[in-house]
Amino acid sequence: MLGWLVIRSGWMNVLSDPSYLAPLPNSQQWRTYLREVALDLELVRPDNRRQASGTAATSSSSHSARRGGKLKEAAKEIFTQPLPRKEDVQILTWNSRIVWRRTGGPDFPAIDRQRLVWDAEEHGFCAELTTLDHLIMRSAWLTDEGRKIRSLKISAMWPDGGVANLSLPSESTGVAAEDWVKRCPYVEAFRKIVMDWPGDIPRVLAQLSFVVSTVNGLDRWDKPMMEKVERLAAAHYCQVFFDHFGRAPCIPRIFPVG
Repeated sequence: MLGWLVIRSGWMNVLSDPSYLAPLPNSQQWRTYLREVALDLELVRPDNRRQASGTAATSSSSHSARRGGKLKEAAKEIFTQPLPRKEDVQILTWNSRIVWRRTGGPDFPAIDRQRLVWDAEEHGFCAELTTLDHLIMRSAWLTDEGRKIRSLKISAMWPDGGVANLSLPSESTGVAAEDWVKRCPYVEAFRKIVMDWPGDIPRVLAQLSFVVSTVNGLDRWDKPMMEKVERLAAAHYCQVFFDHFGRAPCIPRIFPVG
């Protein structure tokens, strides 16, 4: 995950661009690219373990090399932000502490590793949601006004007003919040995204707002209706994503605490 620390700020800038629309990296492409970043910048040592001898081992090695080459080429089309020079990367920080030094290697507690995985998954969810919305609501994204509206709807899914502004929380937030009341505004934001899509489920969602009333500027919520909206919207999102990309999407995760 050291590679993620290198590209994180650049990737956030990419996601904050409303016109962003690039091929989505799958999990294997993510792993391949981040591994290559770590190797190119010498953040980790290459695996120089000797390959097993024999024809079968040679054939397997050649196949793996060809497959790895294809994955690298595909990654170049997705991850277009420039990388820093090796000599410019002397330390890496995460969660307000130094977790890697070129002179000393990694110093990465388990909880920080877990939170880094959470952070990468959260950005993956945002990238996938944005890309899918681009594909489904293509005509809206082609106009300045439509692009602004869709961007605001997606930004409302995160407490900080967008994943590009994401900071580490102290507990699970957004649509992953464990307190149902705290989860409500973000489930409602998700409903407002999905209800614009074509299909029977979006038409149902358009009729299922769970704001009971607004008192002194604060919304009051209906828990059973919120849970119904949550189930319908999440299931529909996962199915539509699979229909477009042939795999399961990244989904929001519980924030690791320790």
